[in-house]
Amino acid sequence: MNEEDLLAVRYRCHLHTLLVENNVADVIRPTDYSRSWEHSVKDFSVLIARIIKCDNHATRDTLSLNEAHQLIRKLSRPIGEISTLIQENIQLAEQHKKNVLSNRTSTPMVLKQKDEEILNLGDPRTVCASNTCTQLIKIDGIAKVNYVNHCHPHCYLIGVKVEWIDHEKLKDCTAMNK
Repeated sequence: MNEEDLLAVRYRCHLHTLLVENNVADVIRPTDYSRSWEHSVKDFSVLIARIIKCDNHATRDTLSLNEAHQLIRKLSRPIGEISTLIQENIQLAEQHKKNVLSNRTSTPMVLKQKDEEILNLGDPRTVCASNTCTQLIKIDGIAKVNYVNHCHPHCYLIGVKVEWIDHEKLKDCTAMNK
């Protein structure tokens, strides 16, 4: 018997005592209990029948969801950087439009745009966000993180993908044991 069953029994005993003390014990009959029990059994049977009709959960669907979650986590940084770049280019275009509409003679006919280039490194490396390993630099008025120190310049941890932030296996890197 679990705690809920005990509470129900205690409640029924207390109710019975109150009913007997007030001479209303004949209000609740054993047939009421029987009817309630039959109703509960019927509802439980319907529930079990419904569960049996349900399809089994496909584990591969869960794995697919996990892969999608990991992909979203990996893409959040590049998407954020692309979004920032788009916003900066929109601001440059609006500034160029204002300059053209104000008839400034020195306004170039070519619209300036910011462009970023991805530089692939030769080897995977582990870097951290510690103040001793990073510095903030401004490029075109935008603060960027420069990883001054590479904690482990040739890091080949198994199971850790490139550009992965906060991966559980990074704690196994030799740089973390220094």
